[in-house]
Amino acid sequence: MRSSARHRTACTLVLLLTAAGWTEAAPIEDVDRLIRDRHYEAAIAEIDRVLLTRPKDPDLHLRKGICQSMLRSFDAARETFQRGIAAHPKDARFLHNMGLLCMRQKRFDEAESWLQQTLAVRTWHPETNYHLGLIYEGRGDTETAATYYTCELNHNPRCAKAWQRWYALKGTGGTDSHVSLAAIAAALAAMAAGLFVLYRKKRSDDEEIRCAS
Repeated sequence: MRSSARHRTACTLVLLLTAAGWTEAAPIEDVDRLIRDRHYEAAIAEIDRVLLTRPKDPDLHLRKGICQSMLRSFDAARETFQRGIAAHPKDARFLHNMGLLCMRQKRFDEAESWLQQTLAVRTWHPETNYHLGLIYEGRGDTETAATYYTCELNHNPRCAKAWQRWYALKGTGGTDSHVSLAAIAAALAAMAAGLFVLYRKKRSDDEEIRCAS
């Protein structure tokens, strides 16, 4: 994988901080505050404390694995995510974060497998298509990468990272281009109209770019 692609794929794990099912907000809010402040060891200590009374809570185990990964305790993070997957095989968050863990370890083939499993469980998951795009772009397959970026943007048009990579591949300004304000405005207008599609200019016509099925 080329050095520029390796730099782009040195991704920070995405924190999915929706904690559905919590009846007491304070413990998870304390954990999330510590994670946002990058106090990962303190967050793990708080998680372990709460796990004494909530030993099967998937939100706690997910956050623990994320903190372990951010501390570069990759083996421990893998074990945490694997336990989460075994206990909650339909929870896409564990599959997605396992994929991101593999990306941080530069295990890109394995990362792709976990991210694809994420989409098999849940048709769309935040930033899963974006990270698949990074993997394919790193391999030099820019057409497939652009398709994945498009998939991400069709569901999540405010994802600035996906916009930047898509526009670098499909825009008119070359590989170092940033997304233009006009392109953002067009996407937001399409979203407001319920279209959820992206457009680029080809000759004099608008060509619709659709997510691959």
